[in-house]
Amino acid sequence: MKSILSSGIALYELLFGKSPSEGREIYIASLTLRQAQTIYNMAYRQLNILKADSKALRDRLEMRKTDIVDIVSDSKLMALSNNPDAIDGKNPSTVLLDELASMPDDEMYSRLKTGMGLQSNPLTALISTASDNLNSPMYEEYKYVTKMVEGKIKNDRYFYFCAELDEISEMNNEELWIKAMPLLENEKHRPTILKNIKQDIEEQREKGNETSIQIKNFNMWSSTGANNFISSKSWQVASTDEPIDIDSTDTIVGLDLSSVDDLTAVSFAHMLDSKKIYVDSHAFVSTRMPIDMKIKRDKTDYLKLEQEGYVTISRTESGVIDYGEVIDYLLKYEKTHNLNIKEIVYDPYNIGQFFQAIEHKNKTENANIKWTFVEQSQQMFKLSPIIKQFRIDVWNKKIMHSNNPILNIAVNNAVSKEELNNNIRVSKKNRSSKIDPLAALFNAHASAMHMEFKPKSISEKIREGKFSF
Repeated sequence: MKSILSSGIALYELLFGKSPSEGREIYIASLTLRQAQTIYNMAYRQLNILKADSKALRDRLEMRKTDIVDIVSDSKLMALSNNPDAIDGKNPSTVLLDELASMPDDEMYSRLKTGMGLQSNPLTALISTASDNLNSPMYEEYKYVTKMVEGKIKNDRYFYFCAELDEISEMNNEELWIKAMPLLENEKHRPTILKNIKQDIEEQREKGNETSIQIKNFNMWSSTGANNFISSKSWQVASTDEPIDIDSTDTIVGLDLSSVDDLTAVSFAHMLDSKKIYVDSHAFVSTRMPIDMKIKRDKTDYLKLEQEGYVTISRTESGVIDYGEVIDYLLKYEKTHNLNIKEIVYDPYNIGQFFQAIEHKNKTENANIKWTFVEQSQQMFKLSPIIKQFRIDVWNKKIMHSNNPILNIAVNNAVSKEELNNNIRVSKKNRSSKIDPLAALFNAHASAMHMEFKPKSISEKIREGKFSF
């Protein structure tokens, strides 16, 4: 249904669009040209039918397998694949991005949006089913739309339609399936659709693919497989849009130092007066591999994240991470928020070099760094209780976060596996996935989960300017 509607929008803009009156560029884009041509071919077939009955259309249109040109207005309709070279230099008035959830990043979306800069009334349509790729640009749009539904955001220029079930339990109620499958409203096609859907669901359940049913049949976002460490829903429930005051909080820092090509991450557990733990992260990115290649491999736009303040990209000649820069970041963060850093909990890997960097700063810069360091063993039987408690605290909403994208990516990339004696091991989904900010957060939680919450006294709040009559 969405493809038919999209092809209709594309044709309307080609033939009757008014903004601009001439030279309109309408693009149907997707990860692959074959996918983009799905909507393009629908539009092509519809025009062929109309041309058969209309000499006016036959005279004004040039139709090819690659593009359709409206001679009268010098406008064109084309299909594009996710190829930066094919996108640059375009000046689109209308863009239809099909199956955006399959895109590894938002590069294509961003380039096309940038190309619309001179258009007075541009139109962008994002079309997709749900996916298991929670790091995709479409999932970011989905979260934005969810906030609009909840009344947290108002945007009169944004129209959305999302056909999905609200709860997994609704998968067992056939009467509610219409929420995810609007075509069930059609009495003529309803029996055929139900027959095919039921057969598909039965086959997937026999194969143990419950997640596939959830995504493909009922359009519900879900992480791949039942072994995802924390479900996307549980992690989002723990998020907040409200500004969190972390100034003067007791804070535990978790440290995860990198190998040559990984991220170095520092994560923070702030103990709030509300008896909750507010968590945040910052990552340092090695450039031993050129940054553009690293962005493509990791499917993470580190340049954008650096502009937004979530990561720091190495500028050293060797590309390795400068631990002095990590220390400077911690010192600035501590001073800016007047933090009481109780402990820095670390994974022993590479910690000797980090301590040497601190000694160097103390000697050459009189930094007077006196943090308390605590080693956290990475042996499974010692780390497993911390991992389990972290997940429980997320479920119980004791842990809060503000949707820091580098931390979200790490959580989405993390899978868990039960080992001997009910121990849990957390690892990344694949080789290029990054979970370092989450690993650093586990280290921080090793101490944070045992911390006593001590609400500030009235005199302390008065000194900090946070109390008034």
